[in-house]
Amino acid sequence: FEQYMNETYSKTLVTSNQCESSEEFLPAVYMIFVAYSKDLNKEDITKHLYKINCRSPRKRWGYEELIEECEAIKKRGYSYLDSDVKNNYICIATPVFDENNNLIAVLSIRGARNKFLRGSIEEVIEDVTNTANLISAQFKNIF
Repeated sequence: FEQYMNETYSKTLVTSNQCESSEEFLPAVYMIFVAYSKDLNKEDITKHLYKINCRSPRKRWGYEELIEECEAIKKRGYSYLDSDVKNNYICIATPVFDENNNLIAVLSIRGARNKFLRGSIEEVIEDVTNTANLISAQFKNIF
């Protein structure tokens, strides 16, 4: 990931408990956990929606819009927000699965848009997604 950005970026691999308790709650990361959660009811989704909207500086998600975005995340295999906790910061997040295809973590990269040194956003998305897939494959090979 360092090929894309200078020292002002962060890359993380987090579990759902770490995500919710983190000071750096990143909506793109959290949305992966919501998208792949099983058996969420309307009340659960509303609580998640509130948390996401509290940390999104420019975007206020509606209930149906969040449901649609979660479906899109599952189809794409990643979450991308071009303005996460800070304006002009991007976050790309992708799921990591265990041997039973259960979501166990999220790999993400975040930084100021103008700090990307080379490569398009699409290339970064591809690299983050490929890396998460490699991590998932390692879990599948361990067990």
